[in-house]
Amino acid sequence: MWQMQLLGSFRLASGTTLALPSVKGQALFGLLGVAGSAGLTRERIVGLLWEGVPPERARQSLRQLLSELRRDIGFVQTGSADRLLLDPRSVSVDLWQFELAAPAVDPDLLQEATALYSGALLQGAGARPCRSIATGAETDRMRHQTVLTRIFEGHR
Repeated sequence: MWQMQLLGSFRLASGTTLALPSVKGQALFGLLGVAGSAGLTRERIVGLLWEGVPPERARQSLRQLLSELRRDIGFVQTGSADRLLLDPRSVSVDLWQFELAAPAVDPDLLQEATALYSGALLQGAGARPCRSIATGAETDRMRHQTVLTRIFEGHR
């Protein structure tokens, strides 16, 4: 199983760390990781990753990126004809685990949530190739910071 880290610097590993083919690949995984089981439409992804690029060229760029990622890694799946998501049977995402553990009142789960938090969501410029992604990530960062504050205040 692959392990994806979105909290802190982006990291993808399965035994050994894998360098993704491109910054766009990291951004796509970041978007799909944040979207969770809902996934994202191809049009939404194209709009976020290829802002200002003519639509047909942007769609072709997404098809090429998906082909590369599926060949090299293989856990992006199609949820419907137009929706993409990460296969939870093939990849474990730290953000998903954090969001499950953080609302708990059980001290062990709260400790797990704290341990999972290794930094702000999609920290580092490499994971944010456009302004729209940066804005969305900032909103999630503030939400996660609120959760952490609640955890730490509850343990005083």
